[in-house]
Amino acid sequence: MKKYCIYSDKEINEEDITKEHIIPKKLGGQLDFFIFVDKKLNNELGNVIDEPFVNDLINQFATKHYGFKGYSKKIPSAVFKNSELLNGESADVIFSPQDVILKIHGTDKNNKTRYEKASNYLPQSQFKCSITIEIDKYIRFYSKFFLGVAYNLYGENFVKYGFHKELRTLMNSAKPIELLRSGEIKLGCELGIFSSDSNVYKDDFMNIIIKGKFFSDCHIIWESYYADALCLGVSFWGNDKFHSAVFQITNDISKFQQNDLGDVYFKELTGKRQFLKYHKKDILNKIIESYPQLQGNKF
Repeated sequence: MKKYCIYSDKEINEEDITKEHIIPKKLGGQLDFFIFVDKKLNNELGNVIDEPFVNDLINQFATKHYGFKGYSKKIPSAVFKNSELLNGESADVIFSPQDVILKIHGTDKNNKTRYEKASNYLPQSQFKCSITIEIDKYIRFYSKFFLGVAYNLYGENFVKYGFHKELRTLMNSAKPIELLRSGEIKLGCELGIFSSDSNVYKDDFMNIIIKGKFFSDCHIIWESYYADALCLGVSFWGNDKFHSAVFQITNDISKFQQNDLGDVYFKELTGKRQFLKYHKKDILNKIIESYPQLQGNKF
């Protein structure tokens, strides 16, 4: 018996299929939200797409904060690489679960590396660092992520009428931003990290949810639609615009169950870490007290 893999767009033998955490395990994902995919391809995509995103500095601090261990079964450290200490030395500043460690790069003729506790070596706890943002890394990850989300939510409808080919092309491209800028891939998408527009999501309801910081210890996934376009959005860590994105899934919304659209999904990051589903109208009353101006609005 074969199963369809959305990542490869192929039917795969059952013995070569595995369950895929749509939300990476290192980000708190569990098998309460999954799809079946090609096992070998899944491992490859995990290494070249998931890992660079998960190891983004903010994600490192977040996973350390929540104690997510991933497959290594170890709480990760957050690392500022190639930082400059006040005395001019170069070091990696490692925020481990136990302490802050300086991995000081060798400057003598033997080029030896040494480790020091920051509390002993650097009382002022100051250092200079730079952060490089690679837009292609984010586009590849979100393309893969929304492939999984859309196939989980819409199944065959997404395969027949959705932009799965476009998302797959972006996922597999070394330079997806060039495909979008050139118009070779015509797909509406917004990454919060690269947008100066505070209403990037074109969804007043979700802008209020995220900017109002009503739901903090969770990842949020939502459906938005306008005109004939159906979009999926995500905000990792609840209200982190830095790690938010919206991608267009189809421009033929008539093929989807419009009466059921408008759902919001919350992946709790504490406690039982449940995966919860609500419709927008079901959570409106939860925030109306803080935003009375929403009373009477239609979303």
